[in-house]
Amino acid sequence: IVVAAGPGSGKTRVLVHKLASLLLLEDVKHEQLLMLTFSRAAATEFKQRLMGLIGNAAHFVEIKTFHSYCFDLLGRIGNLDDAKDVVSRAAQMINDGEVEPNRIAKTVLVIDEAQDMSAEEYELVHALMAANEEMRVIAVGDDDQNIFEFRGSNSKYMAKLLKESNGRFFEMTENYRKRYPKGFTADDIKYADVPNDQLILLNYTSGTTGYSKGVMLTVNNLTGNVQCISPIADKKGENFFHKGARTVAFLPLAHAFGCTVDFLTPLAVGGHINLLGRIPTPKILVSAIQKVQPEVICAVPMLLEKVYRKQIMPLLEQGPLSIAMKLPLVNEVVFTQIKKKLLESFGGNLRLFVIGGAPMNKETEAFLMKIHFPFTVGYGMTECGPLIGYEDWYDFAIRSCGKPVDGMEVRIDSTDPQNVAGEIQVCGDNVMLGYYKQPDVTAATFTDDGYMKTGDLGVMDKYGNIYINGDRYSHKYAYF
Repeated sequence: IVVAAGPGSGKTRVLVHKLASLLLLEDVKHEQLLMLTFSRAAATEFKQRLMGLIGNAAHFVEIKTFHSYCFDLLGRIGNLDDAKDVVSRAAQMINDGEVEPNRIAKTVLVIDEAQDMSAEEYELVHALMAANEEMRVIAVGDDDQNIFEFRGSNSKYMAKLLKESNGRFFEMTENYRKRYPKGFTADDIKYADVPNDQLILLNYTSGTTGYSKGVMLTVNNLTGNVQCISPIADKKGENFFHKGARTVAFLPLAHAFGCTVDFLTPLAVGGHINLLGRIPTPKILVSAIQKVQPEVICAVPMLLEKVYRKQIMPLLEQGPLSIAMKLPLVNEVVFTQIKKKLLESFGGNLRLFVIGGAPMNKETEAFLMKIHFPFTVGYGMTECGPLIGYEDWYDFAIRSCGKPVDGMEVRIDSTDPQNVAGEIQVCGDNVMLGYYKQPDVTAATFTDDGYMKTGDLGVMDKYGNIYINGDRYSHKYAYF
């Protein structure tokens, strides 16, 4: 059976009920049913929905991704390096009789999102059908929507399955095709009409300066941040964030810094966001970055400092480079080579490294400036969603945390703002509405003329560069 089911057709609900029907009414044993899909999220959703209908018996039903199922057949643990040809290898093993019959003995095979099958997945299905002559196959997919065409998937394999197996064809497309007779296009996207001043996000602070508080951020706050970040560019005027640009999102998305720079901004410009999905230890991070090869990395100082200590310092303290560093002219050649090595350790495609969350080690910062490494340090806090200060790396002033971004005003509450530290106070598009259900705390956070008190002490030079000296409450630094 091949079912063409468009978005909004209710196919997931129908398919889950069909699975339950097979098990409860048609006497199909749990171990004889196999469902293959293309994502772990889909497999998990089907399993959870099935549990709602048949209870814990759903645990005994094989609902897996194509790759996961094939890794199991090969007796291998899944990994990215072997994923490329694991499906075709499994299909070949089945065809060659190298898989124990009881491991592939099925009476029903269900394929979800069948339009995403490639030649390899179709060959696996064909091999399973050949090994189980009486096996029923239910393939459900949208025959005119395909997001994996770049890797060879094509809805033609649905048609091929239908033709070669002399199957039956059903449609569940009335709702979708009636509404979108020409298919769903960019012209059909309708954005919600939300007022700019409407509360859209409650972002809880970490409680660095006391207890955690719910920061009320508006559409304007988040939009202001994205509009500050998305236009930043290199000396040639080429944007760092652009359509197709790859990023590795490893900062917590519940944190204002991670949400804005790793998610909202790349999403707004059409970037390719790679979610890490693992605890971001330096070793895991560097490995992921080398694979993705991002153009922009946004991180806390620890990552850059650790790479500097582990890879760069040993070169500077011993061996030929330690001597060459002391020679005029020669040291510039050394700096160039070190910069190249450092860029390669971050994937070789890096154009900008944005530091936030804490001040950077003085020694590390000074050396990176010396070799012209493309990094900058920003300033912000959850209450500004988070952006307050930023400067392009090629104009960045050492030990500063940038200049006030567009749409924000910064002042120092001091008799001599350039030399005597005072509280940093801000106002502008990025500043929150206040703290959720804490009107007294909100009132105490703002001055009579509408500036928000950051609690950070600092100065601002005549060029507008912000320098943080500490915090009057807990000596924290509010870099992002």
